[in-house]
Formats: sequence, structure tokens, C-alpha cells
Amino acid sequence: MSAFDGVRRVVFAHAHPDDETLATGALIQHLTRSGVAVAVVTATRGELGAVVPGPLSALEGTPELEPHRVGELTAALRALGAEGPYFLGDPPARAIGLAPRRYTDSGMRWITPTVAGPGDEAGPDAFTAAEVAQAAADLAAFVRFWRADLVVSYESDGGYGHPDHVQAHRVTTAAVAASAGDGHPGEPWQVPKFYWTVMDGESMAEALESINEVELPDS
Repeated sequence: MSAFDGVRRVVFAHAHPDDETLATGALIQHLTRSGVAVAVVTATRGELGAVVPGPLSALEGTPELEPHRVGELTAALRALGAEGPYFLGDPPARAIGLAPRRYTDSGMRWITPTVAGPGDEAGPDAFTAAEVAQAAADLAAFVRFWRADLVVSYESDGGYGHPDHVQAHRVTTAAVAASAGDGHPGEPWQVPKFYWTVMDGESMAEALESINEVELPDS
């Protein structure tokens, strides 16, 4: 018996471009290679993301970072065999009857070497500023659209405390419930399985250290 028995259609709910690969890339590829249809919904475009030292460092804090990250996300999903990119707030990841909405990166700061917390750059359109019920209605619309057998997102602390990851957990949890109810337009859909990704602190610290040691090519 496998945790994925009977699973044919999966939605992964992530916060930023690259989270799909760093947190769940191996699982996504395992599922797609097994014939499972996988869609990734990303809440933000990672506008406030940090850039590791290297040839792309100049992108940090500039308008050019967003399209670059969207391009990376598109290429990653193609390599993993997943559908997308789909962004929360854009149809079909938007509540029926509402105009598109944009959720932006909330930013973060490191509280300890392995635990993140809120930064001071979140604007009024930030994902963390959105009401959970409203964002959940958007994600529920996509879950219904995809007819998901399984939804995957972060554990309650977002894996390492990033405010957008924590918000993604809250929104996804509410969306799974909302999808099955009759409080929103559209046909209800009961999601049979809802899984969280989990990483312990020691593993997170080792992963961050290994990334910092990578030497990137100049081009």
C-alpha cells in the first residue's frame, strides 16, 4: 500500500517560484513519471526573493527579478513534467465571477540561521495581507477545476517560518475545506487526500549550508 494509491490528479500549492523544486521537486517528478497529472499553483512571483552571490546577483531588488523567476518556474515545471505555471488570483485559480487579483511576495528576514520571520517590506497586496478566506476561495476554484485527488502544501510553520509559506498552509487548508462546501460558485469537489511537506531543522541547516558553498558559473 502506498500513500499515493488511487491518486491520478494532484495540486501542489506553493508560495514562490523555486519552492516547487526545492521542497517537492523529487516528488513531483516521481508522480509525473508514474503517469499522474500534476499542477502547481504559485501564490506570488517571488518579487522580494534573495539572490545568492553569482552572475544573477544584480537582479535582487529590481523589477527584472520577477520575469526571471517566472521564467525559471516555467522551465522547472517543464523539466518536472508538471502543468503550469498557474498563479493564485489568475483564472482558473481565481474565484468564479471575480476579476483577477495579484498576490505579491511578503518578504522575510532570518531570525536564526534556520528560522525565518516577517520582514518589513510587505505591501498592501502582499500574500500575507490577504484574508485567508478570500485567498482560499481562489485556490478552491483551482482545486475544483483540476478535480484533485490530492493536494500538497507546507506544514503549519511553513517548513522554516517564511511568512508566505505559513500563509500558504493556512490558505490551502481552508481551500481544501471550501472546495467541498457550497459557499462558493461552482460544483463542489471533495479532496480525498491532503498532505503536508515536512523538513526538520537540522536538514534545513545542512541544505542552506550546501547552497552557500555552491560556486555558480559566470554565465
